[in-house]
Amino acid sequence: MIQKLGARGIKLSERSWDDGSDHDDVTKIFVQGSRQGIASLYINYVKNGKPKDGSIHGFFDYGLTQTVKLIYNADVIVVFLLSLILQFEINHLQNEHLESVDAYYHIKSYDLKAIQFKTNFRTSELMGYTYECTMFTLAVKGKKIIGFHGSDRVQIFSLGAYFTSITPTRLEAKGGMGGKKWDDGFDHEIRKGEVSIVFVKFMYSKDNRVVLGADHGTNTLHGVEEFELDYPSEYITTVEGNYDIVHGSDDLNVILMLRFKTNKRTSPAFGFGKISSFVHHKQGYKIVGFHGISGNMLQQIGVH
Repeated sequence: MIQKLGARGIKLSERSWDDGSDHDDVTKIFVQGSRQGIASLYINYVKNGKPKDGSIHGFFDYGLTQTVKLIYNADVIVVFLLSLILQFEINHLQNEHLESVDAYYHIKSYDLKAIQFKTNFRTSELMGYTYECTMFTLAVKGKKIIGFHGSDRVQIFSLGAYFTSITPTRLEAKGGMGGKKWDDGFDHEIRKGEVSIVFVKFMYSKDNRVVLGADHGTNTLHGVEEFELDYPSEYITTVEGNYDIVHGSDDLNVILMLRFKTNKRTSPAFGFGKISSFVHHKQGYKIVGFHGISGNMLQQIGVH
């Protein structure tokens, strides 16, 4: 279902424009600056795997690229000189999508002065300057941006966006049989894991709050190790491990080793062994939650 967030900024009654919502993803965003701020936006989309160009909004002029930094009362002010054209490209072929936009406007000069884009993997540089500006954010939890609308004349005065839901991908749990199913869900991001040979527990972040997941397996506090992420810039991309029969576990296959890979590093192997018998990974995705089967020990683990 498409959700439209109304345009934010000043002079909402100026000349309006609307790229619509009939797109699958945003692929490229061109931002042109001037002495006054954001002079124009030009946005490329994709629909059914084919490129789809948007229109040029504001006043677009080809020119030199140059900026200068000024110091005023210990604050650094970045001023546009001539025509500054910046590009932010989103790799939708690697499942990257645009999640939010931060925009800054000046209440005296009305137009947008700076803009910054955030995808599910990274954040763009700040394009423009924020001195004496008011910020607003275009974002809807669990959804991605697929279109823009706003108002302009010789500058961009306001900006709004269209959002659609993101369908999560669930990779089935791997391991042995037995125990009860559990699922931490996917409407959050991972901050830390506690892991032992018989137990896992994860700490998540949701709506800027820390959320503790349940204990899975038996927490004896013996041999429990932590793997903490450099949240929010670091995220898990891969979980691998192995499982085998353990005496005293009713001859059930249980998880013996887990190892995590992030966009920055690889954790040590938690448990016994180094060789993996299963790998949870999907190119271009980050892991945001876990599910599995456990009793007194951890039998299976899967990911969202």
